[in-house]
Amino acid sequence: MQVRVEPAVVWSWSPAIQLKIFNWMAGDHDHTTAGSTRTCTLHPDQLVDDESMVYLSPEAVYEPTNHGRHFDVFSLGAITYHIMSGKPPATSFHELTTKMEAQHYLNIREDSDTAPEELCELIHFCTAQNYQNRYDSVDEFLEQLDAYENKITLPDNEYSGNPLDAKSGARLQGGYEVTQRLGKGSTAVAFLVNKGQQEQVLKLANKPANNDRIEAEFNCLRKLKHELIVEAYDLVTIDGLRGFTMKRAGKNTLAEEVRQLGRLQLELLSRYGNDLLEIVDALEKVGIAHRDIKPDNIGIGSAAAKGRYRLQLFDFSLTGVSLENIMAGTPPYRDPFLSRPERGRWDSAAERFSVAMTLFEMATGNAKFANWEGGYHSGNEVTIDTESFESSVRDPLTVFFTRALRNDARKRFDNAELMRAAWQDIFSDIGAASGAEKRTTTGETELSGAALDSELISLTISPLAASAFEKLNLVTVRDLLKTSIYKIKHIRGTGLRTQKEIMALYDDLREHFPSVDSIGDPQADAALGTESVDMLVSELERIGASKKEKLDLLHRLFGLKKTEGLCSWPGVHDLGQARSVKVDELRDYLQSAQNSLRNVPAFTALRGMIAELLAQTGVMTVEDLASAVLSARGSVLQDEKRIPHATAVVRGAVEAERSLETPAFVDFRLADRVYIALGPEFAAYVEALGKVADDLAQLDPLASEAHAIGTLRAVPPPDGARGVVKDRDLLRLACQSSQGAAASGRMEIYPRNMDALRTLTLAQGMICGVPQLTEADITSRVSGRYPEAQPLPSRPTLDEWLRNLGLELTYDEAAGAFVYPRGDTLTLTSSGSSVMSFHSESPEALDARRFHRRLEDEVAQGGYLVLTCDPKRMQEAQGKLATLLDLEVVDVDQVFIAAIRKAAEEQEIPSWQIVLEADAADRSSEDWQIFQELVREHCMPQLEDALSHFPKTALLVNNGLLARYGQVGLIGRLRDKALKRNGLHGLWMLVPAHGQNPWPVVDGEAIPVLGTSQYEEIPAAWLAEE
Repeated sequence: MQVRVEPAVVWSWSPAIQLKIFNWMAGDHDHTTAGSTRTCTLHPDQLVDDESMVYLSPEAVYEPTNHGRHFDVFSLGAITYHIMSGKPPATSFHELTTKMEAQHYLNIREDSDTAPEELCELIHFCTAQNYQNRYDSVDEFLEQLDAYENKITLPDNEYSGNPLDAKSGARLQGGYEVTQRLGKGSTAVAFLVNKGQQEQVLKLANKPANNDRIEAEFNCLRKLKHELIVEAYDLVTIDGLRGFTMKRAGKNTLAEEVRQLGRLQLELLSRYGNDLLEIVDALEKVGIAHRDIKPDNIGIGSAAAKGRYRLQLFDFSLTGVSLENIMAGTPPYRDPFLSRPERGRWDSAAERFSVAMTLFEMATGNAKFANWEGGYHSGNEVTIDTESFESSVRDPLTVFFTRALRNDARKRFDNAELMRAAWQDIFSDIGAASGAEKRTTTGETELSGAALDSELISLTISPLAASAFEKLNLVTVRDLLKTSIYKIKHIRGTGLRTQKEIMALYDDLREHFPSVDSIGDPQADAALGTESVDMLVSELERIGASKKEKLDLLHRLFGLKKTEGLCSWPGVHDLGQARSVKVDELRDYLQSAQNSLRNVPAFTALRGMIAELLAQTGVMTVEDLASAVLSARGSVLQDEKRIPHATAVVRGAVEAERSLETPAFVDFRLADRVYIALGPEFAAYVEALGKVADDLAQLDPLASEAHAIGTLRAVPPPDGARGVVKDRDLLRLACQSSQGAAASGRMEIYPRNMDALRTLTLAQGMICGVPQLTEADITSRVSGRYPEAQPLPSRPTLDEWLRNLGLELTYDEAAGAFVYPRGDTLTLTSSGSSVMSFHSESPEALDARRFHRRLEDEVAQGGYLVLTCDPKRMQEAQGKLATLLDLEVVDVDQVFIAAIRKAAEEQEIPSWQIVLEADAADRSSEDWQIFQELVREHCMPQLEDALSHFPKTALLVNNGLLARYGQVGLIGRLRDKALKRNGLHGLWMLVPAHGQNPWPVVDGEAIPVLGTSQYEEIPAAWLAEE
């Protein structure tokens, strides 16, 4: 049973901190008897006002009859986003779907700079827009959540038990943190481990007697430098057991792929087969034998070329086995003919037999022959069932395998290079490009003779496309046009070239047969309802179908077809000029279309929805309105046509409304953007918002969210109009209407093409979140926050900029990434402390002594220091710091609340309850805005003054309200005062450590620090000493 999971139906109680789902009726859309039709209607105001909708997967709205597990997985991901960032993933369902259309998943780093990569991936694979890319079930989500929890709660000490029994979370000798036990073989056990944020595989001998074999395998791999052979890293010894670390050869093996897919699609069969033969050819040329090639020893995905997965060979444990041992290996991949009189010992032909058996399994889905008993051959030639091959390559594959699997090795391929050439010849003439290229020259002629009942294979298509159609049982042109392209594009094993060919053929057929009723899958259309975007497009395509020229022009006017040089919302005059058509004639076509659309019930309902939606906002860009329509009505398409189709149906609704004497909404154009509004008077409002946004973008420093929103709210909407309700929508509209302003992911207004150095300075908090970052990681994070700023420079200029910002990032050539130096670089001396006694010379005790000396120096010299600590030992650390170092402990939350009370009294607010209710109000509400103004304008000056004057070093604790009200910037101002001795001798902060993130944060907000010299984690040994 699936439910609508959201925070409102999750109950939390103390002290055990357990959760339970309640209010099941609220979670279910509808309750009907068996056999009835279940529906879910999304009212327009829900797109704006219903905050619980932001935890609901978008497809749950327009596919209500599909109660898939992916609904719950999305909701769990959205709730995780809220819990871990402190903020909901969006403020409205409309904003949620806008985000999803833009980035295809929820990115928690929009609200939490310091979110670890593992948490980002967890939420990513819960909330992927394409639900087929989400975790398959809640169980898989829980498994990944456990893995993340294990990662951030690893024990401080090394695992003391038998390393072969180590479980997830154990830290083995050498700093290897076990995340997963991968499996065991006859000689070793394999673990997935992390060391220094790098994922590796640790292969450990299962007994000391196998140490030599493990070391031999490592030495063999070190000699091999090939992108399709797993890379070995380090040789290690753990509790007397030899092992080595290596790169993970993909998350899935070829064996798992074949089990899931069966016979591979031709494109994958060609590519993966070529990869395997390339590997064996390379091994032959350096004289190294694998001896156990099989699908289970081949990974998929570790090596990527042009975005495509490739194979990687691993497990070279049999490399050193004697050539006389002909039983080494795994049947049925092991050559059964080695015992023939002319052979008698292992040879390279046996390696190629294993390869041929692996290729055969890829091509057929199994590795069995009719005349093999128990999976093994009796001595005669194998009997190949040619019907098991794909029809288009059946004959050449039969020839290939007949030769490759001969019982007489002398009649097989002489070497892997010849074998690879023969394999490539099989697939040389079936590329997807052939069908597309031939149709370029023959398309019109070919389609002119085609009918809806024509077989697809009678058209000019490649065998790869034919293979995809066979997989879906598509035979005729009609079958293709009535089937969801989403289904075709997501056939597992169909490559990008094949998808493009199918899409090109589909577009050609749609243009040639515009009257076919359905463009989607019948079941999907039924789930979406008769007013889905797809069904509205089909209604739109019927308008003017009686005359081909009229149909073409209307399609271009609505944006269903592109016209070179024109936007997706062309004017009548511009289209007439572009197509050399008289404007009056085009206006007649449009007027006829308007009259027709006005009488289509589906468009009447759409017009009503748009009017209700605009009643909540007043004005929207066409792009945002199309996204809202797509959110409410849905589409089975999952490609680049979703937004253009939604825009087209909005245009149809606007044209139908335009023909009325008193239209409920109108369109207008400002610069290069089109808007839909309740009336033309909104044009002046939008233009004014754009000018304000341009002014805000020029401020230095950038305006805070509160200042920007306050300034935009000062622009009056048209008389009697409500204006834009949501802050984020208002800010987005203002930037869209400006000449040079852009909105960041954190609701900052910044100038488009902002200087790259300024951008890096503003985004440095995002860089502080991870100890190791590649150049691409840094560029991605910064551009993700400020997408319309100038791009960052490449190295070495980037290195210099990072140094100048005081981030202390240095480039590690071995790691291929920027890394932070450790924070324990101070010289360790033996002089003791007059206050603390260290009774050991262990590394931990020396580090504790070094740390205490640093604290004493900081107290004497004054300055700024942020200390992080295990959350469970915060009280202990606070007491010890205050007692031993004579610090002034300041509870920031208490001082903050006192300042709010005082400010409320000064502003003559009648009661404290009013303040509490405003604090608990929705962040888009007027009450919350007024409360924020109270905090910003009247409370913060008092708080800053109260925290700026202490006779000795102050230790700030309980700092959560600073993050809640977006006032962490106060810490930066206090830091500057402490460093300048301006009223503050010294300022320290104590905050909980945040998982494995070494940088200090408070409730997800980064605390201002300039490098590791301004923060440190309190060593456990220092807390333990007397």
